[in-house]
Amino acid sequence: MKVFKSEKRKAAVLESYDKLASSWGVDKEERYVETRFGKTHVFLAGDPSNQPLLMFHGVGDNSAVMWLLNIQVLSQHFYCIAVDTLGGPGKSEPNEHYNKKEFNDVDWINDLVEQLKPGIELYRGKKDTMIRALNEHFSEIKGAKWVDPEGGLFVWVTLPQGFDTIGMFDVAKAKNVYYIPGEAFSIEKTPSTSMRLSFCLPPEERIVEGVRRLKDVIAQYGREKGLM
Repeated sequence: MKVFKSEKRKAAVLESYDKLASSWGVDKEERYVETRFGKTHVFLAGDPSNQPLLMFHGVGDNSAVMWLLNIQVLSQHFYCIAVDTLGGPGKSEPNEHYNKKEFNDVDWINDLVEQLKPGIELYRGKKDTMIRALNEHFSEIKGAKWVDPEGGLFVWVTLPQGFDTIGMFDVAKAKNVYYIPGEAFSIEKTPSTSMRLSFCLPPEERIVEGVRRLKDVIAQYGREKGLM
């Protein structure tokens, strides 16, 4: 089924779509879910361990504009699954089995839920694994703090005063463990004691190993700088 009247019109709509989605102000993942009626585009935002919230926009609308003003609040309390409906001006792509007049919404939604279930459980487990590993290994680092997130696919860690996560990065790299220094999220670009860790891609055993290595990195850097 053809959703847009022309490729030029499609390009203009999707350019606007991406600009609006980039203004959400939350960490999110884009994914296409295969259903019997075509590829359905979804945004995933929030903590996977929270209650899932399946979100459908209005007729003639799309997820990027529909949730712009409330996704930040919703994703603090729910694992948000924002769906572009088939046949609408979003990124979902209907196939030859989609017919607007005979479309069975229930079958389509059931397909979505069945495809998304494993991912929800997967990320919930990964997040819990990282928090357990931090509780086990970082509790030895006096003054270190970390946040059990209510949203996103990351954990924010803050080290004691005197640490510089940019300066420590080369030590971490040598041990083949990586993070995003907190300085990257500050407009002031001053040295930061914080870092962002991702549990999105690594399997659970690698998450545990990564946290253990990072503890060794912190200990080595702390000794070198006289901080521990």
